[in-house]
Amino acid sequence: MKKYAFFCFLIVFGVSSAAFGQTSAVFNAKLYVGNGITMWGTGDIGSQINNAYASSSCPSTGCVIHVITGQYSFSTTIIGTHGVSGKPVLIECDPGTGTNFANSGHTTQLTYTGSGTAVNISIGTTGSGMVGCGLYGPGTATATIGLLVGGSSSSNGTGVLQHFDYNDIANFGTGLEFGYNVYVTHFEGNDIHDNGTATLGHNVYMPSGVTGTGENIHFHGGAITNKSSFFSTSCLEIDNPTDISFSNISFDQCGATFNAVNVFANLTDNHWENPNGATASPFLTVGPASNFVTLNIRDKEWLEDTAGTGRTEFIKIAPNGPNAGITVNIEGGVFVPAENVQQLLNSTGAGCCAVATVSGIENGFGGSVFTNLVGGSWFEIWAPRLKASGTVALAGGGATVSGISPQFSNGSSFNCIGNDLTTGTNPVKVFPASPSSITVVGIGSDTISYICSGH
Repeated sequence: MKKYAFFCFLIVFGVSSAAFGQTSAVFNAKLYVGNGITMWGTGDIGSQINNAYASSSCPSTGCVIHVITGQYSFSTTIIGTHGVSGKPVLIECDPGTGTNFANSGHTTQLTYTGSGTAVNISIGTTGSGMVGCGLYGPGTATATIGLLVGGSSSSNGTGVLQHFDYNDIANFGTGLEFGYNVYVTHFEGNDIHDNGTATLGHNVYMPSGVTGTGENIHFHGGAITNKSSFFSTSCLEIDNPTDISFSNISFDQCGATFNAVNVFANLTDNHWENPNGATASPFLTVGPASNFVTLNIRDKEWLEDTAGTGRTEFIKIAPNGPNAGITVNIEGGVFVPAENVQQLLNSTGAGCCAVATVSGIENGFGGSVFTNLVGGSWFEIWAPRLKASGTVALAGGGATVSGISPQFSNGSSFNCIGNDLTTGTNPVKVFPASPSSITVVGIGSDTISYICSGH
């Protein structure tokens, strides 16, 4: 029993330290790199990982490459073109939180000093991915990508049944970008933050034209944020057909744009907020190239912490296409403006046939509110109906009621009925005159009751 215990101690100690030489860097298809291990060469951590992956120590059935705690600079793209079709690899880093670029991060820090892409996992096989790594770039205004998932072309690499969990990715031009042939892939608990600038780059980006990409992609937990004061509507940008889900994620100072044909997005239990500065920009935008887009938004908070001069909506639908079929379903949630905002959901596009459904939400939280839940141009609206009612005395057979508040979306978005309280058989007509006024026509100086409903 004592020999066995001593033997186990040697193995455990050996795989976490370079003290036992090169043979200590391999244990049961787990390959250890960093912290002075020289079995994979003496180049930067990127070349060491690539050499370990390409070696016979990483069998055709795949391996785990474990990066030991440390701070590493590298300019060699990790995996990338070194990926072998059918050979899975999981890159994992020692756990723990350290101090780095933006006040959150990991004790294992990989700082990229090169150009192009830092890490490209494009193996295309079950189980490949990256877990627990701090990945930091050379600057937010650079044309760098922190993590590229999928192929660099339609015939070079895929990303299928992969997972990327609990990584911290910051200070690149784009934090996470999708390449070609990515589907059924999962992202769990990542903090992807402070990549790109207010007008350049993204935290998460799916560019147009990446064929084979989009089916059943899921983000759960963590944050996609900008910790600085600027607010970017392209912080999360999807420009390619996809069905994609985001759940239980914090979006701080981070707007989302969907700008493609055939997008199906589920946004569930997320937290949206602008805590670090005012903005008039929408939290969510459906862009001009959109057609046949369905957004399902459910529960949690949308908070405008500071009033933004000129804000007209939280969610903006702005397609330009001739048949821009957009469906937005909002179920539950608390939407809190910092000033009275004209509408929660606004359609400004020229395209046909947008449909909105809003139910069970909380409009404001004891202060400012949305004057209308839905505004602009829609083919069909299913939403709580606003009502205006009261009485008015006619003068010469007519009267105008002004100052209806909250007002309706427009003069044709509501209807009214009236009743003559003086002489019940006298005819009465009530017409919308503007979003906030009605015209009442009846007999003489009779008193008329009216009620209007619409949106």
